[in-house]
Formats: sequence, C-alpha cells, structure tokens
Amino acid sequence: YTWRSQPVVLLQKTVSSSLYNTAQNTSYSYASDYTDLSPRATIETDALGTSIKTTVSYPQDYPHTRTPVTEGSEGHGIIKLKEMGAKAMPIETVLYKKNDGEANWNIMGAKINIYKWNQTAGMPVLEQTKSLIINGPVPSIAQSYINGDALARDSRYDAYNPQNLSF
Repeated sequence: YTWRSQPVVLLQKTVSSSLYNTAQNTSYSYASDYTDLSPRATIETDALGTSIKTTVSYPQDYPHTRTPVTEGSEGHGIIKLKEMGAKAMPIETVLYKKNDGEANWNIMGAKINIYKWNQTAGMPVLEQTKSLIINGPVPSIAQSYINGDALARDSRYDAYNPQNLSF
C-alpha cells in the first residue's frame, strides 16, 4: 500500500485579537495550474477594510522567444533560472493598497531583482535589486518582460536605496 498525496496549499487565514476586537484576514493565490507552490499574490485585509496586496513574479512568468540570448545579460539570468528549475526566485514584487470603499488598487512600491549568469558559480546570481521611485501612490506601472537580452521594466526603477523602498 502506497499513500500518495497532492501538495497542500494555504488559501486563507484569519488572525483575531480579543483585546481590540479586531481581525485580519489573509488570502493567498497561486499559479492557476498549481505547477509550483510559490504564492503569486497575498491580500491582507484589516478590520477597517484596508487591504494590502503583494504580487510576486517568478522566472517561469517570463516567456522568451529569442535564442540564443547573450550570456551575462539580464534576460539570460532569468532564462537560466527557468532552465535550472529555480521556481521560487522572485523577480518582481509589487505592493498595492486599497482602502475600504475604494474600487481600484494603488501601487505603493515595487522592487525588481536582476539576476546575471556567474561563470564561477555556474549559476545565475542576484546582481542588483532596484526599487520603484515614486512620490506617493500610483495607479499602475509598466509590466516587466524579457525583451531580447534585456529585462524590460518600468522606467521609474532605480538602483536599490532602502530610503526609496516603500515596503
């Protein structure tokens, strides 16, 4: 007899506090086919109805068409991560906020990780993290994608500076 189980994923959790009669609800969403179990989005809602959403993209979320891609380029780093099966290496993380009664999410901050091939290590390594430079909430940012050798991204990304990172 062999017992086989499918992976178990957390879809929702609620944390309550009796001191202030508050509750916080957290919902998780994953790739639609559950091919990997890294959360794609997390939404936290507090007792006042304020929601914070965090979305994360991973190497497998970046299709590419050009072959070969130049070794050492930003696009090559993501492609190699995909080929090596590194499914849980975050590429882009975006933080949104929506207050109770609001229809639309506003972007509060974002960061993007740049991976490049390291010949010595024999694998892609995190070379740089860039943060989205904004002066308050914005309604949208440009979608990142592999464009030939480059990782195309919103023009407001700059080199990582902890003071510019909103989360």
